[in-house]
Amino acid sequence: MTPSAPMLPVRAVRCCLALAALGWLAMAVGWYQAAGRLRVEDQVAWAVLSVAGTTAVGLVTVLLVLAGRRAVEHRLQGVLDAVAEDLKSTAPAVASGTAAVVVAADGMARYHRPSCRLVHGKPVRPSERPAHEAAGRRPCGVCRP
Repeated sequence: MTPSAPMLPVRAVRCCLALAALGWLAMAVGWYQAAGRLRVEDQVAWAVLSVAGTTAVGLVTVLLVLAGRRAVEHRLQGVLDAVAEDLKSTAPAVASGTAAVVVAADGMARYHRPSCRLVHGKPVRPSERPAHEAAGRRPCGVCRP
């Protein structure tokens, strides 16, 4: 799923909107009709219609929340796969016996490898690890410099 892909197909969205509209209509008609009756026995059927409308609107809400949750999980899995691919492709930042050059920008709480996806497009400056640690920064949990 691409970041701009919709959570639900257009047909499913139309069905959800139609079901929600019918639910609201049922609630309104049930309320209006029950309000015009004096005896409780006459109001029961209209109250049942209102409850059915409320159930329909609740069902649509649950379906849309679940579709959104599914879309977020799918996009998160794509990000995790990309990070795992980066971790496999990057070489270790520390060479034997030398200090590693890592990057960070002013205001960042963590320092990163130059190839980390979290710093792409940001105005970072290279420096050695002890300089970043002296500035109070910690290593990134994604690229693990």
